[in-house]
Amino acid sequence: MRIVIIGSSAASKSAVETLQRSGVDDIDLIIITKDKTPYYSRVILPNYLAGYLTEEELIFYRIQSSKGKTPEIIHGVVTGVVPTDKKVLLADGRQIGYDRLLICSGASPSVMLPERSPGETIRGVCHFRNIEDIYQISDLLQDTKDCVVAGGGLIGLKGAVALNHLGKHVTVVHRSSQLLSTFMDRQGSDMVYRILNNQGIDFILSDTIEGYETKEERLSGIALKSGNKLDAQLAVWAAGVSPNTDFLKNSGIEIDNGICIDDYMETNIEGIFAAGDVTRAKNLLTDEPDTITLWTDATLQGKVAAWNVLGVKKRYIGGLTMNSVVFDGVPFISMGIIRDADIINDQVFTFFEQERSVYRKIVLRDDRIIGAVFAGDIRYAGMVNWDLKSKRKIKNGKRYVSLSGLEDVFREHHAELMSQHDLTDANKED
Repeated sequence: MRIVIIGSSAASKSAVETLQRSGVDDIDLIIITKDKTPYYSRVILPNYLAGYLTEEELIFYRIQSSKGKTPEIIHGVVTGVVPTDKKVLLADGRQIGYDRLLICSGASPSVMLPERSPGETIRGVCHFRNIEDIYQISDLLQDTKDCVVAGGGLIGLKGAVALNHLGKHVTVVHRSSQLLSTFMDRQGSDMVYRILNNQGIDFILSDTIEGYETKEERLSGIALKSGNKLDAQLAVWAAGVSPNTDFLKNSGIEIDNGICIDDYMETNIEGIFAAGDVTRAKNLLTDEPDTITLWTDATLQGKVAAWNVLGVKKRYIGGLTMNSVVFDGVPFISMGIIRDADIINDQVFTFFEQERSVYRKIVLRDDRIIGAVFAGDIRYAGMVNWDLKSKRKIKNGKRYVSLSGLEDVFREHHAELMSQHDLTDANKED
């Protein structure tokens, strides 16, 4: 069986490992990637920019041979898929045949960079997505004093921290009225704002970049929608991504803000599967299609997709929005549905101690946890995540926001597990 995987992402890596460990011998595996260095982590690119990591340490997977076969890596840009002929088309004219196809093409920045002239971008305006972007930023930093980061999401803030670490004056411009607006509530957002502002990073909220000023073909300033202007020799766009689906326009594969897949990671065309950031898959909590761009979810999707590619039915139960980050030694974790606008009719329990920068929030709907935020002290967050995923009934949500209450819940969980273990052992003896 000839299996072709498009992309060298977390989903792709998980799929490759699953295929190689499946016990199926008759597999010819081909990986098509546009990356010069396959399987490097975009998530930790800010750490690479700041100098905490080497380029070698960005690589999270290296292709291994299995049962005497080594997967073939083809470097190229995919321009089309022809399901009727079972072929993948490349920009250089090559056509790669397949028996089964798994698309793990990921996502790209949703904002187009401004052009000084047709086909030529303004020097000093960059994306923050790929390693090539980091090369460009590093080169520009040599004569940069003031940086503007467009986007107050996770990648934007991590990029701002890296630039601040390198001694640059950084201003983050964010269109929302709060940072991390896609996965953090107001209280958690305010905590992050204070921490980063104390480090010297400035913020302009509820505003966006509208124009650029140049001097000798190099960026010199930023014009905001509000009318304000900022000095800047470097502007980094980190404001959202879109699934890489342009090459599928004429394929017949159903697209709706991502590749639409069923519970078995298969598209509407038999024999073509998809996994990772490019998909529009089921949300665990809502059972509705959603785009969840998380490493852990992409890994799970890749594994499930690989089994189904082989014809072994494995069901994808759904993805869950979950993020974690550490700013200035203070850890933050959010999971599920926690934004204020989404939980108006739900039970909400909170605990906040400003002196120790400790914050906890639990959201209940129909006596089940649907969301949680932990900041400062993240002990037992894993247990809460388990309760959320298992849709366990909760007797008293207030216990989940105090440390003593969490300890009590943990002991109850442990006793319950031990009781189940004892029953299992008793049944074995019988």
